[in-house]
Amino acid sequence: MTIAIAISVLAGMAIGFRFKIYMVVPAILTAALSTAAVSVAQGDQFWSTASVIVLSAVAVQIGYLCGTFAYSMKEAPVTDKAQVAGAPADAYRSRTGLSV
Repeated sequence: MTIAIAISVLAGMAIGFRFKIYMVVPAILTAALSTAAVSVAQGDQFWSTASVIVLSAVAVQIGYLCGTFAYSMKEAPVTDKAQVAGAPADAYRSRTGLSV
């Protein structure tokens, strides 16, 4: 069960880093079908199988959120605070056209 959830989180992260939200639903369906197939092959009971399917679906969504967050951090612009802090007031006034 732990391995299925870990794989679902990693798959969700890969999807979140690469694809848009429309890819989450097919990923959840794929995770549910593969989890059900493995559980049936192992001879698990129905409620055990159902709980693993639900947990893997949630794990895909959590992984997607983590992957999307990682992608947004990659794309975030980096500001140079030293340049902003050391800029003279005259340079600001000349660029904006304001006089104080």
